[in-house]
Amino acid sequence: MTSQEEQAYLEEIERVIKAGPYHADWNSLTDWSAPDWFLQKRFGIFIHWGLYSIAAHANEWYSRNMYIKEKEEWEYHRLSVIGGETKITVITFDEGRVSGMNTFVREVYTHPAPVPHIH
Repeated sequence: MTSQEEQAYLEEIERVIKAGPYHADWNSLTDWSAPDWFLQKRFGIFIHWGLYSIAAHANEWYSRNMYIKEKEEWEYHRLSVIGGETKITVITFDEGRVSGMNTFVREVYTHPAPVPHIH
């Protein structure tokens, strides 16, 4: 992206923000109310698992940063995986636990639980 394209993109973002219903003051929030679907639910669940969960190290950028030498994740991955001794614990779920979690979600939360599959 050229600097001109970046500037145009930033200007478009500012235009959209200014046209929206909210502004950088508390008064713009006075007419806001929670949507009905939010008020009817008793419990919210957001499941955010991905490949980074396997390493259980740093954050969800692990799988990206392990390829960048300047990042701490690169050194961690090099020593713990490539270096021979695998320190990574693989998390697995047996059928019973997954079934129990599904039952729990259905009982307490009637709205679909979002599970991101692309980050």
